[in-house]
Amino acid sequence: MRPHLLCFATFLVFAAVLVDCAPIYIKGFYSSCKARHVVEFGDSCRRIAHSYRSSVVDVIVKNREMVNSSCSNLTPGMMLCIPHEDDV
Repeated sequence: MRPHLLCFATFLVFAAVLVDCAPIYIKGFYSSCKARHVVEFGDSCRRIAHSYRSSVVDVIVKNREMVNSSCSNLTPGMMLCIPHEDDV
């Protein structure tokens, strides 16, 4: 199951309204994290990795179910796992 941080409420036939939702947690996924980071507007994988003294590659690999290989799909509200050094 991939975590989704946005919900779509559908009205009428093809109209949809985008609604912010609370992060969905995956049981067991975050237990092996050194820390958890909630993405804010303007965040980048580089900035997040640097602030936790981790590498960009490790952050992307640990969060590969949510983050694409170029880390260009970060969304405010998304929760990322910051891996331990030996975790990836």
